[in-house]
Amino acid sequence: MASPRYSRYLDPYIEDIRSGIINHCQEQDKLLANVLLPALERPDVYVDDEKVTAGLAMQKYFPFELLPWEVFLFAVIVGIRFRDTGRIYFTDIRIILGRGSGKNGFISFLAFYFLSPAHGITGYDVDLLANSEGQAKTSFMDVHDIITNPESKELGETLKANFNATLTAVTGRATRSTLRFNTSSKRGKDSKRTGCIILDEIHEYLDFTNINTLKSGLGKRKDGRCITISTNGHVRGAVFDRQMDQNQDILSQYNPKNRTFPFICRIEAEAEWNKPDCWIKAVPSLPWFPTLRETIEKEVLDMPYNQEYWPEFMAKRMNFPVGNQETEVASWEDILATNRPLPDLTGLPCIGALDYGKTNDFVTTLLLFRVGEDLAVIQHTFVCRASRDLPGIKAPLDE
Repeated sequence: MASPRYSRYLDPYIEDIRSGIINHCQEQDKLLANVLLPALERPDVYVDDEKVTAGLAMQKYFPFELLPWEVFLFAVIVGIRFRDTGRIYFTDIRIILGRGSGKNGFISFLAFYFLSPAHGITGYDVDLLANSEGQAKTSFMDVHDIITNPESKELGETLKANFNATLTAVTGRATRSTLRFNTSSKRGKDSKRTGCIILDEIHEYLDFTNINTLKSGLGKRKDGRCITISTNGHVRGAVFDRQMDQNQDILSQYNPKNRTFPFICRIEAEAEWNKPDCWIKAVPSLPWFPTLRETIEKEVLDMPYNQEYWPEFMAKRMNFPVGNQETEVASWEDILATNRPLPDLTGLPCIGALDYGKTNDFVTTLLLFRVGEDLAVIQHTFVCRASRDLPGIKAPLDE
């Protein structure tokens, strides 16, 4: 058998993408061409296959084995390192997948590994962050249950000797590393000595407040990482979109200083939504999950009779948000097109408008100018703190 070019764990996925064996989106090609392969060709970078092998051996404690794309990502996260220091090369991993790909299982395995003797870093605490407690506890409880409900008595004895699990924390005894879950509450995020932050479903995050607070705890432990794993969503202009803009910049050309790895899976055109051969572009686990394929087939078949599900299907399953055409007055692309500087409006005629409201309502004022073929608007909304609508509004109004 020929020796691997880069790594026995990286080469198979790289070749499957480059040869087209796996149907994939252009972001995967750009990831190889402008992020991964240039890094692997550097003389100061190597892949520690022995460390990856030791980590993957931890799969024996899980009721499933990692899929090829997961093995590839695990090798990227754990194995790619600088020769002189042995430190990891990629410190920011962003994984954007369609719903059903098994992202929580992958998170669970990563978190379990980071606590283990195979990882071997003392005090390498792992913080899971999600918007709701239920979401934050999903992967946490997976790890908890692996330890407290082992597959066999023999595995149970080993797990008991190496881990301690309660309903609030899981700790690796040898490494004294702890897995914790966090929600969007702003309390309890400071003064942590985190080794790894795992951000779950960032499409729901409105701002970077909690992320930045947790990130400020990085740097106190070797191999500090931030791992994002999410589907797309319906909140526009917030954390997810801002990260995706940066991801596209990273993918566009090689930057030797870049340490972010954006792994994006999505369909590439709206017309691909009902083409089964294209679904793997968004859901890379599809060939191994026949039940999931059947579910998607039924969703597509039912779509003419449940068109309200269309925006959810496109955003979450296909990672290709299209908006809700029944309720939106403008597409997100049209909204983005307005984001440009206003021309000089001094002395130009305009129409002034005032939106009258109740005493517990929002009020909007604006000035409308015509400049050539364009309309220029100066607008301001006054937020009423007595409004009964405030609890249902997901926006950083104080900002």
